[in-house]
Amino acid sequence: MGYCGPKYKLPLCLLPCRSLKELTLEYFDFNCPANTRCIFPGLISLDLYGIEFHGNGNGLVNTNLPKLENLAFLDGCVGNFLVSAPQLQSLDARGCVEGVTIRLLALHLISINSLCLSAYLFSDNDVVVASAALPIAKNLREIVLLSFSFDCGNHLTFLIHLLKKSPKLRSLKIHVEAASQISPLPSTKEHSGARLLGRRTEAAWWLQLCCGEEGHVAAVTAVVMRQRPLSANWPEKDMG
Repeated sequence: MGYCGPKYKLPLCLLPCRSLKELTLEYFDFNCPANTRCIFPGLISLDLYGIEFHGNGNGLVNTNLPKLENLAFLDGCVGNFLVSAPQLQSLDARGCVEGVTIRLLALHLISINSLCLSAYLFSDNDVVVASAALPIAKNLREIVLLSFSFDCGNHLTFLIHLLKKSPKLRSLKIHVEAASQISPLPSTKEHSGARLLGRRTEAAWWLQLCCGEEGHVAAVTAVVMRQRPLSANWPEKDMG
């Protein structure tokens, strides 16, 4: 539901609705009343496109979505959407999403098993530095990174920080920026069980050495890298 144009306020009567299981909101202002302990109590999947959140007091939307399993952001301003979602399994943030801070990522990294991020979100120096203090992602099995550039130091640093926090990671999928430098793999050395699909890069070789030899993500079984245009619509996360 939504409208591609001027933003409207989300009807507050939806917040306590128990029958909603899946919800997609586009171009709404989300004004969450103060002291709201729980919203969308039955919601399992929430997609937010071009949403701006407005809280009260300190400006934060600080509430609980008790059954939410899948949360996706596309564009919008979500830095103050710091909700508790104890059953969250998948976090997806792509496009020009303003305010996907380390605080938001750290809030959900402990519980999720799947993470998809646009590289735009970790291009800022402050975000990259703060990413070193992320909590251990004890359940994270899959990471998908979009519009990634191996020529960008911040992208690489953030990735290494994230890998160090992901001891149970099984799959790493990277959509490489078309401008990113590609050259033949200088060595065929691979850690046990790993495979590279698509075009190989020096960065891929370096990444495997980092994961395997230093033991950050020894259990990774698939590293997939692709160079291709990204759809302007909600792109599919599966790159296999």
